[in-house]
Amino acid sequence: MDNLKLSPHWEQSLQLTKLKLVFDSAFEISTGQPTLLCVHGNFASRRWFKDLVLSPPKRLDGRPWQVIALDLPNFGESEAMTEPISIEAYAAYLDSFIRELGLDRPVILGHSLGGAVVQMYSYANPEAARGLILMASAPPQGYKTSEQHLGVLEMLKGNRPLMEQALRPTMSAKLPIYFGDLVSDALAMDKRAFRGNALALEHYNLTHKLKSVFCPVLVIQGLQDYLISKDMAEATARAFPRSRLELLHGIGHSPHIEAPEVFYKLLSSFLNAFPL
Repeated sequence: MDNLKLSPHWEQSLQLTKLKLVFDSAFEISTGQPTLLCVHGNFASRRWFKDLVLSPPKRLDGRPWQVIALDLPNFGESEAMTEPISIEAYAAYLDSFIRELGLDRPVILGHSLGGAVVQMYSYANPEAARGLILMASAPPQGYKTSEQHLGVLEMLKGNRPLMEQALRPTMSAKLPIYFGDLVSDALAMDKRAFRGNALALEHYNLTHKLKSVFCPVLVIQGLQDYLISKDMAEATARAFPRSRLELLHGIGHSPHIEAPEVFYKLLSSFLNAFPL
């Protein structure tokens, strides 16, 4: 298929062997098109990439990239996994999603927990991605949450005012007009995942295991991020042979929401470097 066609169904779903995953794409899925696949973070959903799906970056010839944003298992409108929660399990479902859709070496963007999932996927499939974008990503060595904060995460269940209070600092420079939808999606997360995701982030470790991933990697980090430090971002960049680190002043944990113009410029520059 030479040209992307507008999809009559913005929201789509894919039935895997064990569960159903829901995803957004403005176009009919085409296996032969350059694809940007977006993987959200914890307490998040595919809607965190709503603007990117609606306004996809352009290729040098003016045609748009095919942008797909999915809900991982346990998140949004996708079904919950029945096995123990782990970064490895999330990465395995990402692998199944890519294979079932027939995506040919997509560029994969991972935000926060999604960055850990993308790293794990690339470790297991070092040649499967054309490139990686790791934005405010959990670092290769894992991310530890204190026992005190694990208790706070449990308190978020069913508590909309507290969830709003928790999510606001993750986009400190700017809240989107659909912030209420993001809060609703966070509250819809599978109840096991409130604590389970934090423990999964603590128990994976890819230190010294990513040197076989030779695709280009862009690491984007806001310097006002209260969750992921500059040191963590530098560790992520060092883990890959072909990486570039972009540090953004005045921006927090969600650069694509807080500073979309800056983000799109970095994204377009990275994507347009690929021969298509």
